[in-house]
Amino acid sequence: SLVMALPVSAHHSHGNYAKEFIDMEGVVTEVALVNPHSWVFMDVTDDSGQTVEWSLEGTNRVVLER
Repeated sequence: SLVMALPVSAHHSHGNYAKEFIDMEGVVTEVALVNPHSWVFMDVTDDSGQTVEWSLEGTNRVVLER
């Protein structure tokens, strides 16, 4: 039996994300600039006047700092 350890790069597919744009206004409650994905959390008021927390996923911190 032969076993080899090789470097592996993670595969991050974006196929499960919606392709349309959404305009919204709200209050940013938290920003997490971390690897492998950064997050922005927002409180947004919906059409019925209720506050809804949105979590927005972005690319990693290193790419955002460029």
